[in-house]
Amino acid sequence: MNEEDVFEDKEKYEFLADLKKLFNKGKLMASNNFRVSVNDQICKGCSKGNLVNNFVVLNKSGKYIGSFGFLIDSEDGRLKDIYRCLLYKETKRVWIQPEGLPGLFTNRHTEPDW
Repeated sequence: MNEEDVFEDKEKYEFLADLKKLFNKGKLMASNNFRVSVNDQICKGCSKGNLVNNFVVLNKSGKYIGSFGFLIDSEDGRLKDIYRCLLYKETKRVWIQPEGLPGLFTNRHTEPDW
């Protein structure tokens, strides 16, 4: 990262502070006893087909705490942008029909996001 880089429309240090908050939330939810694994997923949303780094937070006993994803956009080995991606998770189709309105199928994430 360069000093003048902007990610998610935030200056570098603001972006890094928000990233730290995200990890701190995982620490709190896992009582400071956690591990993070990273795996590759594919975006199914606005950046469809692009690689997403999926971070999975587990407590010491391996219980799932939460996950989040970042799409790292680069060109010719140069970092262009980093932004949250929520549309990489497996989804399932659910039928919803609000009272008085026509019903429809929609996609719902199978894992909670935090």
